[in-house]
Amino acid sequence: MKASAVLDSPLASDAPAGPLPSFFVIGARKCGTTTLDQYMRQHPQICLPRGKKELNFFGDQAHRGLAWYRAHFAHARADQLCGEVAPMYSIEQDPPCARRIAELVPQARLVYIVRHPVERTYSDFCEQIKTARALGRNCAWFKSFDDFLDADPRAVRASEYIRTIEEYQAYFPPEALLTVLFDDLKADSTALLRRIYAHIGVDSGAAAATDRPIRANAGDEYLQWQTRLRLTRTLRALPGVATAAQFIPRSWRDWAYTILERSRFGQAVRAALAPPPMSAQTRQRLLERFRAPNRALAAYLGRDLSHWDR
Repeated sequence: MKASAVLDSPLASDAPAGPLPSFFVIGARKCGTTTLDQYMRQHPQICLPRGKKELNFFGDQAHRGLAWYRAHFAHARADQLCGEVAPMYSIEQDPPCARRIAELVPQARLVYIVRHPVERTYSDFCEQIKTARALGRNCAWFKSFDDFLDADPRAVRASEYIRTIEEYQAYFPPEALLTVLFDDLKADSTALLRRIYAHIGVDSGAAAATDRPIRANAGDEYLQWQTRLRLTRTLRALPGVATAAQFIPRSWRDWAYTILERSRFGQAVRAALAPPPMSAQTRQRLLERFRAPNRALAAYLGRDLSHWDR
């Protein structure tokens, strides 16, 4: 069943002339949406918000108004389709993002990318820690993955992908939603991009040209950067080090950092910055929690997802 027309929506009250997105990548978080965003920006027929991945207008930014939202697509050419990559649109909210999108863009094409639910949930935890540290926040759930799960039940429900599919099916016809796997993005990104481009209505033949290798949200690289930053601050606190560093060639400094990172001190710094691990007991508990939703998703996709049970 579709939602009411846009004329009944409070979001439309300040609507100016201008383009609206015709497609949305709705998530899920930590499933390759940043990589998809970067691939799509290379396609000549696609226009995404300039300089920003997620606007979240249909989530917690609706108060900014439709004029604000449309302004992010003002640079679109007449031969381009506008879209938004916003994984928050698959997070449980009230009212549902699906309803808000359907009210304003009832003919929207939707893409939903998913991965092993336990891995996605833990990756989400690591991302939340990274974001909180960058903002200087001290969150109680830093101590353990279990504390995070208790503090944010939506993080678990976001990995029950069939919930999101059913929610969007309540407002859009079945053919509007394309659900794909993160595994397919890793295995053959060109083939997956062809499917996505065909689904949203742009030239699928451009997939190969927009298939340059992309590494996005690389957690290990971020941890290495954080470790080096902590080591730098420690060293610069020593008398004379900051002054001497100005006269040392960059290549020598990089070599010194590499040696220091491999030292017992460097490994201790890295270990202190690394997110708390997931225990075997917690992993097993989550596997049991996701077993039924995984089977429902496998039936919906017609795919074997038995490897998600381990």
